[in-house]
Amino acid sequence: MKMLDKQIQDGILGLAVGDALGVPVEFRIRDSLKLEPVTGMRAYGTHHQPAGSWSDDTTMALCTLESLTKGVDYDDMMDRFCRWVDEGYMTPHGKLFDIGRTTLHALRLYSSGTPALQCGGTDVRDNGNGSLMRILPAVFYLRREYGANCMEKPEAFTLIHNLSRLTHGHEISQIACGLYCDMANELMNGKTMAEAVGHSALIKEHHYGVQEPFSPWLSRFEF
Repeated sequence: MKMLDKQIQDGILGLAVGDALGVPVEFRIRDSLKLEPVTGMRAYGTHHQPAGSWSDDTTMALCTLESLTKGVDYDDMMDRFCRWVDEGYMTPHGKLFDIGRTTLHALRLYSSGTPALQCGGTDVRDNGNGSLMRILPAVFYLRREYGANCMEKPEAFTLIHNLSRLTHGHEISQIACGLYCDMANELMNGKTMAEAVGHSALIKEHHYGVQEPFSPWLSRFEF
């Protein structure tokens, strides 16, 4: 297996496993989890799903990954997200059981004819993790297209920001996705977590810090 193929497999499996561990305890407060930590797969809980069920986080990442195997087509991605809602596409048991408010609103706009890149909410109150949770496949695509130094390409941030804008169009969400992808790429290049975080701190200052409309929101990000 080629190195990138192995990294993709490991990344998606890790995403799905971590997601499934968290599904039964979503919305639980930190103190309660300290008393009853998650040490393995649990059944039911918050969403009343069988043990090992992944959520919309993994489903939307899988939709994004599958779409990117055919190139960058934002309409295709949105169509797959709509299939998830309507058909249970890419869900663990063939049925939707959770969806964020901002994501649902974006998909309704798209279904009503709004262009894909104009669907994501742009108000500060529209921020959430709805684009961050599915953004990892962007790194795989960029590495396939541009290699290990893909994040040095201006096209990289354009793609990442556009992927976020499908459901979450505010600058805070776009920055979060950009920094996350930069860290993921550094880790795939063999850097330690501390080194990856340090590199993203530089990206925050030297990439986003000199660009409007991103720079006014950088105080929301601390390293």
